[in-house]
Amino acid sequence: MQTVLHAIAWAAFAGVLALVAVQHRQIFAATAQRLCSLSPNVSGLTLIEEFKSAVAAALTGTTAETVLASFNIPGGILGANGEIEIEGDFTETNNANAKTVQVRLGGLTGTSLLSHNTNTVAGRSFRGTIGLRNAANSQRARFYTATDVAALTSAAGTTGAVNLQNDTVIVITGTLGVGTDTLTLEKFKMRFYKAT
Repeated sequence: MQTVLHAIAWAAFAGVLALVAVQHRQIFAATAQRLCSLSPNVSGLTLIEEFKSAVAAALTGTTAETVLASFNIPGGILGANGEIEIEGDFTETNNANAKTVQVRLGGLTGTSLLSHNTNTVAGRSFRGTIGLRNAANSQRARFYTATDVAALTSAAGTTGAVNLQNDTVIVITGTLGVGTDTLTLEKFKMRFYKAT
């Protein structure tokens, strides 16, 4: 009789464990689904890397083009149809001297995909995308810029032929027309997506 009671108790215990396991899987799946819906993925693309900083990087004392932020893109990580989202926010000396912001693929001497030159503003920002065109060595970029005195404007679309099958550096640079001025990258963000 005692053996039968033990068997019934063990069967009941096993049933409870099985029910708990099913509920655990359901809770885990629901949580994962909610987390996926919160991630900044876009149709056909999956976020694989995000890099951001709000540590200011100031440029002054030189008129040479200078790297204010950089990120290494590991070779092949974007595939043939991936995309890069990039944005930056600047403050600057508000005077008539020219100040230029650029985004370059391939480092300081690489392909310029954004070049924004302005003056007589206290700040500006940009946002854009760089998309791969069915090949790791073919890019199309489009950027939008805004200053504290002008609305959002679109920069002309540009193309690149940097081979992203190799490790590649993407940089945000600044150039001053007069070295005593200051151009400060206040914050930036880069997101890297792979086609799914």
